[in-house]
Formats: sequence, structure tokens, C-alpha cells
Amino acid sequence: MVRYWKQTGIVLIAFIKARGEAGPAWRESKRMLRREEEKERLRAQFGTGEVGGARNHKAPVHGVDGQGNPITAAFGRDGTKKEGHTYLKDGHAGSNEEFWGTEHDKRHDHYDGRGDGTRRGRYTGYGS
Repeated sequence: MVRYWKQTGIVLIAFIKARGEAGPAWRESKRMLRREEEKERLRAQFGTGEVGGARNHKAPVHGVDGQGNPITAAFGRDGTKKEGHTYLKDGHAGSNEEFWGTEHDKRHDHYDGRGDGTRRGRYTGYGS
């Protein structure tokens, strides 16, 4: 028998053995569902300053610039090599990937606190 669950926008198909026991496919689909639920929980919390930080920088927060435009910002942690650094992106990013990007595709502008930084056009507000 095939059962369908619609949760977090994903349709999961779980195969159940005829005698009603949960087989390996059932357990795997439950794991997938738990992973997706965890991703959704983290997405909902992203931008609050609670998730998405690392050793050298604090978790990103959502805010607005001086003109009222939505932005996402993160700051370097005190006592680390990134102390005084600021990371900015236009709009409210919804995940780490959307804000930080990858090694070869950074999705934020980086200001080092000494007038230097990397301007990639990801932040276009005041002071960019």
C-alpha cells in the first residue's frame, strides 16, 4: 500500500509492507520528513539572530536601512579576526545559503571596518 503525506510542500511516499510493518523505505521517509521539518524550523528562525552564526561572525538579523528598505546584516564576533566586520545584503534573506552563499558565489557585501571590503552589488543601500 502506498500512503501520501503532504507536509512542508513535499510529497513523501512511504511503502508499507502488506502486514503493516514499517520497512526501510518507511523509516527513510520519516527521516526525510524530520530533516525537512528541521530545515523549515531553521528557515522560520533565520534573521532573528538565533540561527546562522559561526565561530567568527554572529547570526544574521533582519532589519531596515535609513530609507526603510529591508536588509539582512551580520557582524564579526568580538575577539576574533572578524571583529569589526559587517556583512550586508539587500532584502530579508531566508537561509544561510541565501545570505552567505558559497565560496565562489558570495551573496553579501563585506565591509571590514577600516574602509575596505568586498562590494559585490549585493547591498545597494546607504554607504554602499
